[in-house]
Formats: sequence, C-alpha cells, structure tokens
Amino acid sequence: MYNLSFFKSLFYAFILLTAAVSIDIRCMRRVASVFKAGWSACVVKPSVSKPIISKRRINIVASHKDIPHNYQAVISDFDDTIVKTESRWLMFIQKFCTRYKKKDEKIDLLESEINGLDVNGIYEYCRYKFGISENRNCFEQKIHSGIGKSYQEEGVEFIYGAEKFFREQSKKGKKLAIATNSSWHLVNIINKQLKFKEIFANNIYTRDDVKRGKPHPDIYLYAAKKLGVNPGNCIVLEDSSTGIKAAKDAGMFVIELYLNSRDDKESDEADMVVSSYEELDRLLCGTT
Repeated sequence: MYNLSFFKSLFYAFILLTAAVSIDIRCMRRVASVFKAGWSACVVKPSVSKPIISKRRINIVASHKDIPHNYQAVISDFDDTIVKTESRWLMFIQKFCTRYKKKDEKIDLLESEINGLDVNGIYEYCRYKFGISENRNCFEQKIHSGIGKSYQEEGVEFIYGAEKFFREQSKKGKKLAIATNSSWHLVNIINKQLKFKEIFANNIYTRDDVKRGKPHPDIYLYAAKKLGVNPGNCIVLEDSSTGIKAAKDAGMFVIELYLNSRDDKESDEADMVVSSYEELDRLLCGTT
C-alpha cells in the first residue's frame, strides 16, 4: 500500500508540472506575439482614403473639424506658395552681398532667414549682416531689376497642383485672393507668363498696397476687406513664419504649405500643416 508521503510527492510533482506548462504557454504566446509584430512590419499595408496629415515635430492633430466650416475665402501668399521663386531671391541676394564680404569670408545666406520678408526687411537684414552701403531706394531698385530679369529670362512656373487647386476652389464658389510681400512690378512680370490674375478675379494685393508689410496683418485685413469677407471666415495659405504671424494676427485660419523646399517647418503658429496641394484638397473636401 502507498503511504502518505507517496501521495504528497505525487501532489507536489503535479504542482510543478502545472507550473512548467503554464510557463511554456506564456513563453509560446510571447514568441508568437514577437513573430507577429515582426511579420506585420514586413507586410505593406494597403493605403486608406483618410487624408494623411503632416506632423513633422508639431503637436497639432489636424482633421476636417479643425478647418472652419463654411469658409468663404482662400487668401494665399505668392512666392513659393503659388509660384516657384524663393530660390531666385536667395541666389540673387547672396550674389549681391558677395561684394561686401571680407577677405576669405563666406557668404552663408539661409533661405529661412529671408523667407517671407519684403524688400525693406531684406535690406535691413543685409545691412546688419553684411554691411551693405547702398541706400534703401537704390537697393530696392537693384533687387527688383535683377530678380525681374531672372523671371523674364529663366521663366517661372506654378507650384505643382496650385493652379488646379485654386480653379477648383473658384468653381465651388470660394472667393480667392493673393496677399504678397512682393511688388506689383514683379507680380506683373510673372503674370505675363502664367496669366494667373484671371484665376483670382484680379484680387491680388501686394506690399505696395499697404503701409506695413508682413509680419504685420495689414495686407491680410486689406484683402479680406476687398473680398467683403470676415477675417474669421478666411483660410490663409502660407510658407513663411513672417506670413503665418501676419495671418494669425489678422484672425484667420492658417495652413502652412510645407512643400519640401526647406529643412524644417517655419512656425508653430500655423493651425495646420500640409505637404502638398493634393493633401490640402482632400482635407477641404470634408468642408462646405
């Protein structure tokens, strides 16, 4: 006959076996989960129709509800927002300033430092950084002459998707306008090539139309007044911190167009950031 110690041993053996099986099951589940995760990373998932919003180190989570419903107007910056021009400014000003550099000094002009500035702002920047000796009027004439010549000889083109986007917005009954820190002289040179004035029904406003340029809100308030639209019912498209500040101070909803022309986003003040006109169009499809 079996004694009591035998049954105790049998009981303890059963406990140990159960614990071992339990540990094995947990291990197997862990291995399975790791395998599944690795497999999922290798599988290309099909794209979905929901718009993908650029988040590049920002805390803004954009969605349709963020955009003002029943917005009545879209007011856009011009240089590097509708047309590709900003690099021309950078190259010309850098070349212009080389005559003032010290021996062996490198002229390192960053696009982010002049992006969105009007000619007066660029003049003050160059005077401070490079010590240019021209007076303001002479500087402005040389800038307009040199960059205008570049536009005429090399041509200018629309940012990809811009022309289609604004024509579609016009068909939807939205009022359109351009509000730019550029001058009428340069805007007219580009219009001779691209004929964009008819898209905006001649609602084009430049630095020449207001007392103060961006980052002051004057030009955006002026554009909204000319359109007959409350600033709160306007969407603004901008690519510079200067312009974003101007539009925000005007009380408008601001979308930064980050079109891969810079290393980083311009401002944390924008209400939303998109990386293309296609992305922007998908977002606005959710509004009326």
